Amino acid sequence: MSEEENSILSNSLPKGNPYIDKITLELLLNKSAYQKYLSKTDPEKHNEYQEFIKKMKGFRSNILEITENLIDHQKNQYTNEVTDAFTAYMHALIKYLEIELANQQNDDDDDILFPPENIKYNFR
Repeated sequence: MSEEENSILSNSLPKGNPYIDKITLELLLNKSAYQKYLSKTDPEKHNEYQEFIKKMKGFRSNILEITENLIDHQKNQYTNEVTDAFTAYMHALIKYLEIELANQQNDDDDDILFPPENIKYNFR
């Protein structure tokens, strides 16, 4: 291939999309490997995530208290943003736990990709 053809071909190929690259890395790497990668390639983003983890741990008892209150249906004392996020979180956890239970009850050791048909979900 001539130098001109090579130049045309390289200019016509799509350039990497940073958003797609980021998602690909997040999906392919486990959390600790992704954090190591992030610490080297984007220290600011890594520091933000570390600060988030630190705040989560600092507010742990408050978070657990709010969670208990929300489970006990004391929703009126929190914003719609909090109650909506909690509801979505609970739906995701319940679905996860039901699938885990189905996996444990499965006689074969095969992973179940989809929950059994008899499990119903009530999403908004």
